Amino acid sequence: MDNISLAEINKQLDAKNQEIESLKAELLSARQLLGSIESRLQKVVGIAAPKVEKKSLRVAVSEVLNSSNEPLTVTEIAELVLERGYSTQSKNNFKSMVQQALNGDEFHRVTKPKQRPSRYALENDV
Repeated sequence: MDNISLAEINKQLDAKNQEIESLKAELLSARQLLGSIESRLQKVVGIAAPKVEKKSLRVAVSEVLNSSNEPLTVTEIAELVLERGYSTQSKNNFKSMVQQALNGDEFHRVTKPKQRPSRYALENDV
C-alpha cells in the first residue's frame, strides 16, 4: 500500500474540486449557448424550436429537496437545480434567487438563526 501524505491527499482533492467547479461552469455556459442558438434558429426558420415546459424555480427547488436524504444549503440546492437542467439567464445572483424561492411556506430552515451555513428541507420532512 502506498504511503500518501495527508497533504498530498488534500492536494489531489483540491485539484478534483477545481475540475468539478470548472466543468459545472462549462455546463452552465453550454446550456446558455444552446438557448441562444435555439433563439437564433427560431428567427431564421420562423418556427419555434421544440421547448420543454419550463418549471418554476420553486418547483425545481422542491424537487431537489424532496429527493435529498438530508437538509441542504442554498449553494447545494442551487448547484443541484442547475445540474438537473434548470436554465437561467442569471449568472451572478442565482443563489440569491434560490434563497428567495426558499421563503415559501413549503420550505423549512432546519438550522438555528445564527448558525451558518443555513440548511433547508421541505416542511413535511422536518
